[in-house]
Amino acid sequence: MNSQEKTIQRFYEGFIARDAEGMAKCYHPEVVFSDPCSDGCPAAEATGMWRMLCARAQGLAITFSSVSASGDSAPRTGKQHTRSRRRAGVFTT
Repeated sequence: MNSQEKTIQRFYEGFIARDAEGMAKCYHPEVVFSDPCSDGCPAAEATGMWRMLCARAQGLAITFSSVSASGDSAPRTGKQHTRSRRRAGVFTT
């Protein structure tokens, strides 16, 4: 496992543990985060999003697999499952 893959693994392990500060440490200060719900979010906003999500999310289950990375990017490897009385969803990152 290369250093980028180890960082991805630490990020998702932090997400499972709801450790937003640990997750934030995995981000480079100049990273730009994007997924189907967020397009071009700078690191400060992305880490703020993780802090809010870890603090407030209820019924959140995180899984990850197939960690791989090369160069400057990594494929999306994780899934967040949410359940509440109002809605349920699966988000892939």
